Amino acid sequence: MMSDNMFDFCIHKYCTPYFVCAIIKLHRLNLVWDSIPMQLAKENKKYIYGQVRKGSRAKAFELALQWLLDCGLIHKVQRVGKVALPLKAYLDLDAFKVYLLDIGLLIAMTDLDAQVIIDGNRIFTEFKGALTEQYVLQQLIASEGIEPYYYSTSNSGG
Repeated sequence: MMSDNMFDFCIHKYCTPYFVCAIIKLHRLNLVWDSIPMQLAKENKKYIYGQVRKGSRAKAFELALQWLLDCGLIHKVQRVGKVALPLKAYLDLDAFKVYLLDIGLLIAMTDLDAQVIIDGNRIFTEFKGALTEQYVLQQLIASEGIEPYYYSTSNSGG
């Protein structure tokens, strides 16, 4: 029978790398999650990994993004480069936008006061578009059950 010290050694030797890996992935997951409102607020034509962390590439964050997608916390909307049928034939797999599951999450993550929305504050004009896109997306998904896409030409900056 193994001693307690031997069990401790085995646990430390074999489990520690998994915990370290999990911590690294959690950090990346948080960076991706926290970047979503900021990305929606900008006039980006697609999700930009370099805005998650300066100079970063897709390889560093695509697993974190996929995890959020698999958990149902975000929606990934692919870009089509041409409006023609079938839409899937015109997908640009490298260009997509990311939205949160619910507009309430977006409002909470940005600490947006409901009164600002109600009053129509002039400072609020840019982010209003992000809220509108988020709301329309979640309504389309909830009521129609369709897979949404967005259109943008590849030379339009994203």
